[in-house]
Amino acid sequence: MHTWGPSALIVAVVLSVVAWVLTTEPLTSAGTTEQKIEGAASVAEMRLAPEVVPWQVAEAAGTTAAIDWGPRCDTTTGKLATPVPIGQCFAPFAGDNGGATSTGVTADTIKVVAYQTNPNDTMSSLVSGVAPGTTDRSANFTTQQRYIEMLSKYFELYGRRVQLVPFTGTGQITDPVSAAADAETIARDLQPFAVIGGPLLTNAFADTLASRKVLCFNCTPGQPSGFYAKRSPYVWDTAMSPEQSGRLLDEFLGRQLKDRPASHAGDPSMVGRPRVFGSLHITLGPDTREIADVLKADLATYGVSYATEVTFGSPLDITAQGREMITRLKEAGVTTVVYVGDAFSLISLTKIATEQAYFPEWVIAGSSLVDTAVIPRLYDQQQWAHAFGLASIPVRRADGSNITIDLYRWYFGEAPPQPGGSAALLFIPVFTLMSALQLSGADVGAERIREVLFQSPVASGLGSTTYGDRGIWPATDFSGGDDEAVVWWDPTATGPDELGGTGNGLYRYVGGDQRYLPGSMPTAELPLFDPAAAVTEVVPAPLASYPPLR
Repeated sequence: MHTWGPSALIVAVVLSVVAWVLTTEPLTSAGTTEQKIEGAASVAEMRLAPEVVPWQVAEAAGTTAAIDWGPRCDTTTGKLATPVPIGQCFAPFAGDNGGATSTGVTADTIKVVAYQTNPNDTMSSLVSGVAPGTTDRSANFTTQQRYIEMLSKYFELYGRRVQLVPFTGTGQITDPVSAAADAETIARDLQPFAVIGGPLLTNAFADTLASRKVLCFNCTPGQPSGFYAKRSPYVWDTAMSPEQSGRLLDEFLGRQLKDRPASHAGDPSMVGRPRVFGSLHITLGPDTREIADVLKADLATYGVSYATEVTFGSPLDITAQGREMITRLKEAGVTTVVYVGDAFSLISLTKIATEQAYFPEWVIAGSSLVDTAVIPRLYDQQQWAHAFGLASIPVRRADGSNITIDLYRWYFGEAPPQPGGSAALLFIPVFTLMSALQLSGADVGAERIREVLFQSPVASGLGSTTYGDRGIWPATDFSGGDDEAVVWWDPTATGPDELGGTGNGLYRYVGGDQRYLPGSMPTAELPLFDPAAAVTEVVPAPLASYPPLR
């Protein structure tokens, strides 16, 4: 579908607070019956509508010279004339697009709702307190709207334009009742084709939209694979699911850490001892426990088990339960704490661990915000100097930018209203949806979106992105990213964080931009905490020079 995908764009997941938090409300909807759709090795091999003519298809047919590709195409390469590669050229469409093909789709427009968090939401206020401005609803909407404006100049939408409509949530992002009511209001009153975003601490929003046959992207916390399959083709994520990242974590524990001493612990008495693993994870409701049970069974295949499992319900629980949680890990003799949860809880938990003179290894699992620099700089650095594990976001660029900022600045002549990481997060679902619309052709519909996403070839670059059945995951994939990097925290490293703030503390990426798909984690021990074998940044490739089509 493109030369890089959503996983390559996740330079800072600044707004999704707890990717591992699920809720307890019942599942009430079911989508259409899922059909096996084979993935294609290239766009030229996809089953496309006749009006959908990518460069590769025309090239295979020997007709590239007969098509007027227009100024958006660099006909020397067959790629769009943008400074960052966002895909190949598509032939301009002329003719009747069929008019209204789905709810929210007319002959001229495709209506998409941009969900905005309630300004009084408690969790959003917590994020805003650490990363000021990132929850600014006006800036969020403007950024999304302008990305759509830019991409519309280069993507073929077959006579239609995307109409972005804002909607502000009425309740807390943890509240399933208001989330379901908001989804019902959107489906009934706004009648869009798709929704981007949602209250990320309840699945009721996505569940209700699916029951009303409205697509949504990044509208739910990560779910078990069965949740998406039952609601197919309506619910999609652009980041790796908790189940998927958990499987990669199990592989890391089993292949890299098992049967080796806790050599990276902060307590000298632990350093020479065989590792004793303890799990510290957030959990709410049966869905979370379902994922935990699946991953525990998966971990057992590597011969690894936890000496103790400590759970908590939300960051708000840490004040009352934090000391008891750390005490349980310490009394169980845990040398290696495997943390799967939100980033904010670690601010208190690491301080409590130091107060209790408990200095284990901390293993991270690519959980939202934990693998950025913004929040970990607030952790007790005596603890976090011994943190390592998996990161979903790619290694930083030396100039502090990211490709979404590069595109925005090139096209509009200024930085986006939202800072780097937030701009990337807003761009990802917009880009994914518009890429799918371009491949779908004139007959826009949810089933067609599923068909082109499942068929689309592996998107690679800084990371691998696939949907459907590629043999990468045991179940059908509705969640985008497939790989993660191995990192460790260097409290002495200095540089800008994802919001541009300069300070001490950055993750070092082992092997530079090396990333690991399921099954590819080596058994030979990786050189953790060796600055000579890891980097905090990479030098970006020079941008191509094209005039923007305004």
